[in-house]
Amino acid sequence: MEDNIDDEKKEFSANTPPENSTEEKISAAGAETLNINRENKDMEVHHHAHHEANKNWKSYFWEFIMLFFAVFCGFLAEYQLEHVIEHQREKVYIHSMLEDVVTDLTNIESAITENNIRIAHLDSLADLCLNDVHAKTEGFEFYKHYIYGLYHPDFVTLTERTTSQLKNAGGMRLIRNKLSADHIILYDGMTKKLSDQQAYYELYQNSSINLASKIFNFQRFGMGTLGPKLESTTDKQEYFKLISADKALLTEFGNTVVMYEGVVQYYNDLLLESKEKGKVLIATLKKEYHLE
Repeated sequence: MEDNIDDEKKEFSANTPPENSTEEKISAAGAETLNINRENKDMEVHHHAHHEANKNWKSYFWEFIMLFFAVFCGFLAEYQLEHVIEHQREKVYIHSMLEDVVTDLTNIESAITENNIRIAHLDSLADLCLNDVHAKTEGFEFYKHYIYGLYHPDFVTLTERTTSQLKNAGGMRLIRNKLSADHIILYDGMTKKLSDQQAYYELYQNSSINLASKIFNFQRFGMGTLGPKLESTTDKQEYFKLISADKALLTEFGNTVVMYEGVVQYYNDLLLESKEKGKVLIATLKKEYHLE
């Protein structure tokens, strides 16, 4: 009986597969999968390597050339657009400058005329004060020359509408024509000269008025004009009497009037200079920018 049992065990052992056979199959399947993956990767690597090999240095060179020309053409287009815009702005500034100078010349012409009248009256007033004219008999002449010589001053402030924009916004670089730019700068330089002389103009005018308050009765001027009082007055010499005929005071006043006259005369000279520079500037701008 034991023999039978032993025979069955041997038979079962022979028919039963080894325990590690399943593990061996799994290992074999895994190895096969890994081999397939390696082959796919090798194929991919080989494919990319083959693609890169077709782009030689010439391909890169032409790509660079095309990219360079694309950027360069964009730069040229932007530069040309900016150039056109600046050229248009330049023309606007030139037209505006011409308008300003034409306005200035009208104002300058008027101021020169009025200041020449003022200078003539100041000269006569100084002559009365310094040449021992009897103030009692010539009072009317004193008043007449004073009112026309020391009324509101005739100043001119050059129009800075365009020049201030050119200077503050860096617009002078837009004026490409050097000759035009030079004449604009020369004309603009007259602004400071006139302003400086105006300060002296006002100083000597105020000094003259301070002394005049000791000599003239300001009520006789009536609202700052002589006309109404002169028309309604029969005895002008009696009406326009000086409140003081002191010789020393009249001499001091006369000397101040002489200095004031000189200041006004120099101011007029500057106006004439501004007028000439303005005319030259207009002619230059019209010629250089073909605005005739």
